[in-house]
Amino acid sequence: YNQIIDFYSAYRPILNTNTLIKIARVAMWKGKYKLSLNILKKLKQDNLNTLDIKAYDYFYLGNIIKANELFKTLYNSTGEKIYGINLIKTYLQLGDALNAKKILYSLKYKLKQQTYNQYLKLINKQLYSYITNLEKKYKQNKTFTNLKNLAIALYNFKPEKAIKLTEDFIHTNPKNIKANIFLAKLYTWNNQSQKATKILNKILRETNNYQAKLLYGKILAWNGMYKRAVIFLSDVYEYGNKSQKYNALKMLGFIQMWQNHKNVALKIFKKLYKLNPKDEEVKEALMILKGNILPLIKKYKMLHIKYPNNNEYILKLANLYYMLPNYQKAAKFYKLYLQNNPDKIEIYKTLGDIYLQLKKFYDGFADWEYYAAIKNNPNTYLELAKRYYWYGFNKESLDILNKILNKYPTFKPAINLKAKILKINPRFLNYINQTAIEKYFTNRSDKLLIYANRSYFAGFYPTAAQYYKEYLFINPDDNKIREKYAYSLEFSGNYKLAAGEFYNLLWEKKNIQIQYHYAYCLQKIGKINKAKKIYIELLNKAPKPLPAKIKDFLKEWKKAWESLNFNKYSSFYDKKTRNNLYWRLKKQYIFQHAGFISIGIYSPILLKHQNKTYIVKFYQVYASQKHKDKGYKTLWIKCNNKKCYIIKEIWHSGKYNPKTLNTSLFIQIKEQLNKLKKTKKLNDYIPLNKVLKIKNNKIKLAEKNIKREKNIKLIKKNLDIQQLSNVKVSKNNIIIKRSY
Repeated sequence: YNQIIDFYSAYRPILNTNTLIKIARVAMWKGKYKLSLNILKKLKQDNLNTLDIKAYDYFYLGNIIKANELFKTLYNSTGEKIYGINLIKTYLQLGDALNAKKILYSLKYKLKQQTYNQYLKLINKQLYSYITNLEKKYKQNKTFTNLKNLAIALYNFKPEKAIKLTEDFIHTNPKNIKANIFLAKLYTWNNQSQKATKILNKILRETNNYQAKLLYGKILAWNGMYKRAVIFLSDVYEYGNKSQKYNALKMLGFIQMWQNHKNVALKIFKKLYKLNPKDEEVKEALMILKGNILPLIKKYKMLHIKYPNNNEYILKLANLYYMLPNYQKAAKFYKLYLQNNPDKIEIYKTLGDIYLQLKKFYDGFADWEYYAAIKNNPNTYLELAKRYYWYGFNKESLDILNKILNKYPTFKPAINLKAKILKINPRFLNYINQTAIEKYFTNRSDKLLIYANRSYFAGFYPTAAQYYKEYLFINPDDNKIREKYAYSLEFSGNYKLAAGEFYNLLWEKKNIQIQYHYAYCLQKIGKINKAKKIYIELLNKAPKPLPAKIKDFLKEWKKAWESLNFNKYSSFYDKKTRNNLYWRLKKQYIFQHAGFISIGIYSPILLKHQNKTYIVKFYQVYASQKHKDKGYKTLWIKCNNKKCYIIKEIWHSGKYNPKTLNTSLFIQIKEQLNKLKKTKKLNDYIPLNKVLKIKNNKIKLAEKNIKREKNIKLIKKNLDIQQLSNVKVSKNNIIIKRSY
């Protein structure tokens, strides 16, 4: 080591980057930390090795803040256990036991139990010391700031004690608005929203405090009272400060999302993302609204494994599976959440609906009965009655309605539903009848589906259409089968009915494929202008084949990746990406530990080309010694005259579906548009019998006093497009070669 240090002193002007990094590491091992840092200062750019050396240099020099920053960067980039342990050490030296505990929990399955317990003991000891110091500080000076710091620290371990402490402070300082709002927050954290709203109501009666209004609006929204919530939140968004406006708008976005107003919610969250692109809640909301749910499930699965008792992650997984929809898994996580939070009443309603969807009627109605009993108002009982009615339990629905009307005899929605039940089925169904009827219809629909699919795949489309029609009579909400029914009608030549079915599908499943077939059917039934408009719109959306230069670029990018040469690989990205520290460290770590990398690129397509930027999507299969994954990758490639660079990339896991990466639709749309260009525009419909008369197999003009040119136009308006080329006009006779 001494010889290497001497070598550096003699030859440093001519040494390359790699040699300097090795010498800096040796200097660090020798305890010459300042020399190590001075050597690294001469390098233009940091990488995984330089940051590793710097982190230890600063740690041993006693600059714990700088060491903490570097270990945090290294741990977030690589996930390596050693960096996590050193990060815990720096947090403990800085007195930040709460963050140290978070890192320790994330390492739970990587550390030996003995090591884990050892660090947990140190952290808890420091936390106890930290809370004791805060308690002393508060006893000496009972200000709201000191109370808040102590209550927040206590809440993580003893929430009841934190709440009691805040209540005592307010007892002696009843007019302290900040303390009252803080207590309302603690109540909401502890699932005591009624107590929170009581405090906030009192504040809002006396003052026009926007922080109180914001919290009150949030509580109303969480409890499903959206209309009232919007009133309070809109007021905050109009007159609050910058932070209050942002949070009010975010809550308004969630309300729109929960009410399934996706377009409005999307506009709000896009606006919020521009204001603060680092807000994780906003990022997740945008992913959900765009249907990109699987990556979020993957993220929260990992967090749930690390922190199995974290209720926030359990509820996130339940909600995400519900949106997917995967009702079995959603039910599992909602049940788990309710075990820890039995007072979260709104969850029983959602879980009840899930069980009803899964046809677990006993569990579903049990949860709804419990929810209605707790809420104990006519609207919730009406919702329960509706569900009994929707699922065919008319007698049970009628029993609930009678109870409502005994107490509220003029409640119109209940009267209307009761009238409907009595009109449809005056005898009522009991459980046994309902089960038998349900079983009969389930068996019948299963058989119809077998016959329909058999005919469809054998190419007997009229027969398939008939069976699909009968199946949809029993299961009208099955959009997958409705799509097959629409295709069967189209392939049978029944374009009018097919167009209607494709139109209905567009409300539930608006994708390019269905839009194209809808337009095609419109074209076939003569609605040319409407079809053409859709084709032109789809031409911009449909996946396009890649230009040759982008194909070559992807081939070279793939080779660079598989070569494990970081410098070669990074040269395919723009300067902003290459200089991003986290990106660089992550990629360097992958290359250093991969052993080998194999990349498969399947069905690449061009999504968009604008301002020299090509948006390209393909299915990617990645394999290395340590890791394997499959999914869809989207690249934003910017090309100037000399070279192309990747300026942005997104990846999400998924199974390969060639339909989603199909460029043939683009070619089909162009073909249809070319056909339409050759045809002449047809104006309003005029019946043929008013213009023509037929005599001796010849078509003649019906009225002699109409000008000849006008007659020809009128006739062409009514003739099939394909027959126009076969029409000859001579004086007063119009001869059609082909009979029809």
